[in-house]
Amino acid sequence: MATKFEPIRPFEIPVEKTKVKRIEKEQVKRFFEDKNIQKAIDLSNTRGCYIFALRAGKGYTPWYVGLAKKSFKQEIFTPHKKDIYNGVLAQKAGTPVMFLIGSSKKSLLLEKEIKELESFLIFWARKANKNLKNLQHNKDTWGIAGVYNSDIGKPSNAAMNLKGLLNLKGKVK
Repeated sequence: MATKFEPIRPFEIPVEKTKVKRIEKEQVKRFFEDKNIQKAIDLSNTRGCYIFALRAGKGYTPWYVGLAKKSFKQEIFTPHKKDIYNGVLAQKAGTPVMFLIGSSKKSLLLEKEIKELESFLIFWARKANKNLKNLQHNKDTWGIAGVYNSDIGKPSNAAMNLKGLLNLKGKVK
């Protein structure tokens, strides 16, 4: 049976409010001490993927997709990732949130599945925000004329049939 990753609601990330919003050590500590998060997920034992996003208006914009092979607690706020988040906060308005998609399954296959999930999430996050900060899996090197990553005009009948077969509605760019 396939691993089922559980999406957990987005959690607001506390920020230091100076001239520019920042996530520092104290805010990370507060994030992990949040009772709502502790009730929702065991951050020290759950692995999976996460999406750093900004909430503004009525929606969310993804800015970084990451994977946690060890645990969310060990990996979502490493210094390198905080630098990415703080870089976004310095340039963009909005409330920082973290989406967690996890599994507490203890399996040797889980690492492979987490990598596949990360690629999938980066693919779709990139569709929502072309300025996604991920370096890996963030560029398409291929396309299918009239179906995917294609700048041609009207799709051919074959392309339309393929889109129907794959249930791809509208333009997937």
